[in-house]
Amino acid sequence: MVDLFGPGTAPYCMSWDASYNAVFFLDDPFSGKNFDRRKLWIEEQLKRQATHFGIDLLSMAILSNHFHLIRGNLRCP
Repeated sequence: MVDLFGPGTAPYCMSWDASYNAVFFLDDPFSGKNFDRRKLWIEEQLKRQATHFGIDLLSMAILSNHFHLIRGNLRCP
């Protein structure tokens, strides 16, 4: 097994996901509808999944058609 990170280090990474086919998380520029209520739901779901999978969710940015996450691995005691 190859160690990508040295022992005692906490690897961090930035990831993102985007919607396609003109699907928008928050504001829809085509219909003019506002879906800002989804932002809190998306944030809660990301936090819940992060605790479930042992991911340290350090920062997030949820935009209209994509989101960014800064995450790391939770250290074992």
